[in-house]
Amino acid sequence: MRSKSSLHFVLESDNLNLVRAVTDKEKASWEAEGLIKACKSEMAHFEKLRLAHYAREANKVANWVTTHRRNYLPRDWLTNPPNVLWDLIVFKAHVLCNG
Repeated sequence: MRSKSSLHFVLESDNLNLVRAVTDKEKASWEAEGLIKACKSEMAHFEKLRLAHYAREANKVANWVTTHRRNYLPRDWLTNPPNVLWDLIVFKAHVLCNG
């Protein structure tokens, strides 16, 4: 059994139904039950993990990725994000860390 990570994470999603199902505030559809179970299993490895819903328009990083994923994102965008995406990530991290 893996030990739990002590890092603090906030997972953000623009899918309110997903957030409510994973946090047991709503029953998942039968089609999504396996995915929800897998999410909960992975989330159990973290001591300090919070799942939050934000409208896509409020989450500039997710909105940018969704808008540009087909035409602009290189294959290695997760490990080498484009400058504009990196700037959004750094700004978001600054806001989360500094309130």
